[in-house]
Amino acid sequence: MQFNISCFSSRKMANSSDRNNENTKYDARNGVNQHKLDTESMDRQVLTGDLSIEIGNDLLLDRPMMKASCLSEWTRRRVVLTKHSVYICEEGKNEICDAIPLHEICDVIKRDYIAGMKLVDLGESVRNWSDATSWNWSDQGSSKYFPFELQTEAEGYNAGRSYYFGVESEPIRKELISALENHIAIAKWRKEVESSSTFKLFRSRCRQVYASGRLQGFVAILILGNFVANVIQSEMLPDPDSIEDNAFKTVDLFFTAVFALELCVNLFANWFWPFFSDGWCLFDLLVVSVSLVSTGVVNVPGISVLRLMRAFRVLRLFARLASLRQIVNALTASMLPVSNAFLIMFLVIAIYAILGVSFFSSEDDVHFGRFFRSVLSLFKVTTEDNWTELARGVFRDPSSLDAGAVVFFVSFHLVVSWTVLQVVVAVLIDNFTAASDREKERSKKASAASQGKNVSICPLDPILAALAHFNTSKDLSHRIATLFRILDADESGSVSFEELAMGLKKLKVKPPIHISRDDFEFFTKSGALCDEDGCLDLECFERVLREQLKQYVQRQMAYAMGLVEESNPTGTVLFVMKQLLVTVDEITSSDMMGTASQSRAGSASTTPRL
Repeated sequence: MQFNISCFSSRKMANSSDRNNENTKYDARNGVNQHKLDTESMDRQVLTGDLSIEIGNDLLLDRPMMKASCLSEWTRRRVVLTKHSVYICEEGKNEICDAIPLHEICDVIKRDYIAGMKLVDLGESVRNWSDATSWNWSDQGSSKYFPFELQTEAEGYNAGRSYYFGVESEPIRKELISALENHIAIAKWRKEVESSSTFKLFRSRCRQVYASGRLQGFVAILILGNFVANVIQSEMLPDPDSIEDNAFKTVDLFFTAVFALELCVNLFANWFWPFFSDGWCLFDLLVVSVSLVSTGVVNVPGISVLRLMRAFRVLRLFARLASLRQIVNALTASMLPVSNAFLIMFLVIAIYAILGVSFFSSEDDVHFGRFFRSVLSLFKVTTEDNWTELARGVFRDPSSLDAGAVVFFVSFHLVVSWTVLQVVVAVLIDNFTAASDREKERSKKASAASQGKNVSICPLDPILAALAHFNTSKDLSHRIATLFRILDADESGSVSFEELAMGLKKLKVKPPIHISRDDFEFFTKSGALCDEDGCLDLECFERVLREQLKQYVQRQMAYAMGLVEESNPTGTVLFVMKQLLVTVDEITSSDMMGTASQSRAGSASTTPRL
């Protein structure tokens, strides 16, 4: 039987009240339908696990799915979608493990691959769930999961975390993603209406339209067309007030008006700081403003010079083509180091220019009579433009060599042309290559992200990245103990889930940390590392972080291997190191649980009996 995703249809809505009476008893006292759960309230309700769901007109989906955990495993979870949030519950329970506000979901992405995740056979689980519940999970036979990702806002409740879910077939995934995108768009629009005025909504819509690929592509075509028109005009050089000249003036007026309109839309959509903090926007403002001035003002001395700025309009194309923008960004990033090399070269030329004025002003006043004349002459020497004739012009006796002049010009040529100038070129190439490599690295990361190959599932990664810089094992223990004291808000010597979740969210790290009850269960081996109250003491807290740090290193190594080219031997070294880490992990993984069990047993045996 094929699964019918009727939970998005009216039939699902009609049956919701029956399912409410038969399977679940929901409570409306926490007000999920109030639509305005603030972050602190949602934190408090989700962390304490007392958030109940009211089934009503807000219900859109209520079904089991596979959810990726931070241990790179798939677990069954009940997913409830309302018009305002996605709720993740434990299997067969009403208690909320985590919540995702719909208006804070940035994107829904189809994933064909998730790093570190295993393919699972959902056949038996599908049959079990279909028999045990009335959630329309029908028998699909033996099938593999089909994952998709929910990306959240960095400044939102979920702190930019990504969630990964899996369903049993491609049609279901496709329909789920389409439905989620529609309801997310509605939730975002509803949130904007609640928090923004009509003017702000119109500006937001203008920003979306202006940033669209189609509009930017159309503007790029106009810029290219204007450049072609300028080239043709420069080639034809039509007579003033001729038919051709008037035609070119009309074309220029058209492009000026269109670019002025485009600049006004950009200003309106990105006012204030987003516009004036962007160098490309400021360049657009300069070019278009000069074009408007040169078009509206006539018979003014020097206005013809301003009209030459029309030729620079084509540079605006760089901001709209990614490949050209990368080159310009690389050149810009290399300017500061190159400017230092240029300064050194100028100082050397200036020293030689002063010496040239002192030595040769009487013999060749035209080239060495003044400082700037001397600088220009020496620049000619660096270009290899017949510099030997310039040198012979300062000889006191043209029929014989002048040793002083020979030493002057040869030493200048060796120091500047063969040494300093080559250093400038080397610095330019080195910094340009480094900047290009950074751009390529960003492209590789973006490509890997689109394929799911750099997925960071563990929410503790920001903390683990800081802990990874330890020097010794003792230093790592000290860092973990310091973190434990920060999280232990009540100074009880143990950290509960509530303390851990709230404390980690308050840490000033990027991205912020958001953990759920599922994460806590995975970190503590389903509570095996916790005490009787479900808390972690310092010893077990350190064990958890050391285990997560080891997994973090393995994930980073796997990600680095994905970025290394096949011909690079570094990939082989990383692979060998990863295999060693996996072997050590297999040897020590069982010891960790055994030690924890002995510790719990020892604590129980020493407890006094009443």
